[in-house]
Amino acid sequence: GEQIMIMECTTVGRSLEKVNPFLLGKIIENNINEKPLDARRLRDGSILVRVRNVKLAQKLERIKSIKMGSEKLDIRVKEHPTLNTVKGVIRGEDILYLTEEEILEGLKSQKVSEVQIIKRKDSDGKIVNTKSAIITFKMTRIPRKVDFGLYPVKVELYVPKPMRCGTCLRLGHTKKWCRNEEACAKCSKPRHQEQCHSLKCVSCGEGHHTLDKECPVFKDEYEIQRIKTEKRITYGEARRLRREACSAIPRTYTAGASYAKALSYSENTARQNNETTKQIEDPTPTAKEMDTKKTDKTREKENTNIKEHMTKSEKFKQIKETKPTYISDQEFIISSEEEGTSQSPPEIAGTAENMIHNYKQMAKSNSITQ
Repeated sequence: GEQIMIMECTTVGRSLEKVNPFLLGKIIENNINEKPLDARRLRDGSILVRVRNVKLAQKLERIKSIKMGSEKLDIRVKEHPTLNTVKGVIRGEDILYLTEEEILEGLKSQKVSEVQIIKRKDSDGKIVNTKSAIITFKMTRIPRKVDFGLYPVKVELYVPKPMRCGTCLRLGHTKKWCRNEEACAKCSKPRHQEQCHSLKCVSCGEGHHTLDKECPVFKDEYEIQRIKTEKRITYGEARRLRREACSAIPRTYTAGASYAKALSYSENTARQNNETTKQIEDPTPTAKEMDTKKTDKTREKENTNIKEHMTKSEKFKQIKETKPTYISDQEFIISSEEEGTSQSPPEIAGTAENMIHNYKQMAKSNSITQ
């Protein structure tokens, strides 16, 4: 499997922080005969290198020095202390009665280097085994299952709980480095002997116990730990990825409203921004807008039909009320009794044209007779 190595300078007073990256890249490629999967500088100046397998890692360990002109730097390449292992959780009834040594002996052939059974206190106050155990593998990815003697056991990724201070009860540091005063887990006030009359979380300020696992700040920190474990990255990188997905900041780092309210406001704001952006990018009308436009078009069409119907009715009425008058053999007009106007035959459609044609035929026949 993949191996993650650390390259560091052992020359006193020197580091690899300002060494030419092109020079380092050529040295690594010449020793392993290919490009590494990943390489980057760390804060202390050392170089983190990720290679495909153990053989390439062993070749990388042969690098002992680097020449920079007339200067020579001593180099040491070693395995990363934590990134070359991964922890998983197994569960089973048999773990209740086994010891850590027995489980390790049975799983050693499956690249298991450490076993830690999760303990608890029983009703008598004795520490006993639970059905779960944390096992450490000498690999970068956990297997789906392990052979537990008689049967296979499913392996789940182990996500460590967020770090919590035992003094101030806040997340992100330990008691050793805390300078705050001791806090009450129920009301979040300074430690006291009196009975608490209300609940208030130290982390988010809401009305629940500080150690409640449903606390939004605790869940946010747990999500950061999950990203860190799954992607095998640093806490800072995992926190940055989490903030890209959820921009809210815990109340312990702000002086405003509670974290739960800030989270709700942030999600609502993000949702509104996404809807606005979608409308700008995709101007396609919504179903409601389509219905409105459709209704407007239908009404307009109905009004047009009504007007056309009224116009035809008026024309028919006008034609019905007119009386034809004979003028000569060649000319005919239709005089309107109401308006007193005259129209030529082509402007009158339908029945009027038939009437004119009939009168014209009668006039021709009369002239022939005469």
